Amino acid sequence: QDGLVSFLETCCTIGDDTLTVRAHELYQAYALWSRSRGTPRLSEYAFSRLILLRGFHRLRHASGRCYQGLMLTVPPNQLATRLQSSV
Repeated sequence: QDGLVSFLETCCTIGDDTLTVRAHELYQAYALWSRSRGTPRLSEYAFSRLILLRGFHRLRHASGRCYQGLMLTVPPNQLATRLQSSV
């Protein structure tokens, strides 16, 4: 199965354009997720391209680049703990 799809299903809520997540936080969550599963990690560039190919939009906000249409289900500072407990 596509690793990105599995990550999105496990760690994200997908919805309408009111949901947003900072691009850097999403990639860091993906990196933690892939490390916890022992799977190869996409580069940040490849990850970004695949997110855009899945139909999500990238925006620029004062806080940095964001993706629209999804959000992390767990705050980034709690993700490592959650992933360790699910392994």
